[in-house]
This record gives sequence, structure tokens and C-alpha cells, in this order.
Amino acid sequence: MLNDSVYEFRKPDVDFELEVVAFHGLRFRHYRDAYETTWQYEEDGTRCWLRDYLGKELPRARILSVSYDSCAQVSDEGGRLKLSDIGQILVQDLIHLAKVGQRGCPVVLIGYCLGGLVMKKLCTEAEKQSNQALDGSSKGRLENFLANLKVHVYLDTPHAGSSLGDYLRNNRRCKGPVLEYLNVASFPLEELNRDFDSLAVERGWELSSCWYRSITQVWDTLDLPEPGLKVVKEESARGGQEFRGLSSDHSGKAFSNWRTSGDIEEYSQHVVEILRKTITETIREESARGGQESLCLLQNTATETINGPSETTATIINVQTEKVCVNL
Repeated sequence: MLNDSVYEFRKPDVDFELEVVAFHGLRFRHYRDAYETTWQYEEDGTRCWLRDYLGKELPRARILSVSYDSCAQVSDEGGRLKLSDIGQILVQDLIHLAKVGQRGCPVVLIGYCLGGLVMKKLCTEAEKQSNQALDGSSKGRLENFLANLKVHVYLDTPHAGSSLGDYLRNNRRCKGPVLEYLNVASFPLEELNRDFDSLAVERGWELSSCWYRSITQVWDTLDLPEPGLKVVKEESARGGQEFRGLSSDHSGKAFSNWRTSGDIEEYSQHVVEILRKTITETIREESARGGQESLCLLQNTATETINGPSETTATIINVQTEKVCVNL
């Protein structure tokens, strides 16, 4: 644990070439362990997607998971923070304290459910604070984060609201402030989407989203009314340049259907491909700015970072970077 909000799942011994930050989703009453349990894909909790899957596929990536008060029900433990409060806390804990985005390498955010909306709030809050900053070092860290941020991956995120929010308010008497952003036709959600979409276009971020199309019968610790709920509708899950539908339900764990749904693992591989592509594109951009010497120095780093399960991938990248060296 780096601080109250940020847990570091993997930090390579060598300089890392990618930073991945994961955001868990909405919880009913307890959120303290969600930074890890959300990403478990074995029933006994022995395997964690962030640590055991991404960590293996991307050995030179720094992998972090965020913890925040995402409770729907108000209690002594949680359910008290507004999304604006969460955004301010994460700007401090993730950017200023954990120093995400300060190494010059690409940053990728992955959010499940409400976590995708928290990602948006983090970005708009960082932009707001950067514009208002009087302290040069603080402004520099915020600008570094926003400049190095390249990709957002949304896992069943309700960009236009969710039926789960209505159910929790009406049937479970939940009053957590974060539910305001899960209302269908919510003004705060519309405002957040408008601000973020403008920022994403300005910054040139890549947005990839997927939709869990199966009916959900059990969410977190709650049995949902028969025959279950379509927690996020397809049109609400759509966000960004790329979209896929997956055979999974919205259980509260991002990959709970790993064993029964082949396309979950397939999509995981697709996410890895996105991250590898991000690394190579960043290297090319850096080399274009730094010239031939910079590119040739970065070539070995790219090969080592991206050489995961296939040597062919590294070979292709070597050929491509060598061509750029020659052309320069």
C-alpha cells in the first residue's frame, strides 16, 4: 500500500515502460477490499487479473489498484463521499503522492462499473486543478499525468446510467452520494461526460469499452429480483472509439465469468494488445522528437517490454523500429 487510496501490485526491478491503474466498481456496503477482490478470477481468490495476468503479460509494467468509497449504502464504513470528493482525493493520492505519470512512460486507466466514471472525474479534476495551480511543481505533475495518459479501458461502465442505481435506491433504501451518477438522465453524469469528452478529444486519448450482456442475478452480496437485472444496457456501456460485447454478468467482480465465458479471456488478450501497442506508439513518438540516436537507444527497451508470450511480436517491432531508424 502506497497510501490510503493506492495499492501497488507490481513494480518492476528495472525502469518500467508502462503504468496501469485499475479502478473497482460500485459496492453495496463494504469497499475496503474491493481494490483486490474486484480483479480476482478464481472462486477461491487465488488468482488476481492485475497481478497474475497483466503482470505476466507485461513484465515491465507498474500495476496499481485504487481504493475509494464506492458504497451505495450509508454506514460507518462508507457511502459518504461524493464523486467530486473522490476525484480530489485521487488527484492527491495517485498523482502527487504515488507519482503516476511522472516517469515519461504511457499511463493506462482500467475501470470496472462505477470505476470508469471515477476515471473520468479524476481526469477532469486534474485538468481543473492544473488550470488553477499557482505552484509550479504541482502544475507540472498534473500536466505530466494528463500528457502521459494515453488509454482508457471501460469494463461495463454505465456512461448513461444504470438500472442497478434505481433498484438500490427504491428497493434497498440506499442513499450513497455516488448513486447520483448512476441515475438514467442524471444531470451530474451528463455534465461529467460533456467535460470529459471535450478533454479526451483535446488530449487525443484512446477509449475502449466493453459491455457485459448477460442478466445478473447476484450482485456483490445481494440476490437481485427474478429474473435478474440487465445492470448496464448496451447503449449505456458504449463509450469511445472501440466497443465489444462479452458473455458475462455484472456480479461485482470484473472477470467472475472467466471459466465459463471464452470471450472474457479473449478480451483480456485484446487489452494486453492495446497496452503493447501503446508502448510502441509512445516509443515512436519519443523517437520522432529525439531523433535517430534516441530511437536506437529506445529500441532494445521496446523489445524487452513488449516481448511477452511471443518472440514474433518482438521481432516485428524490431523490424518496424529499424525501418524508422533508416528513414530518419
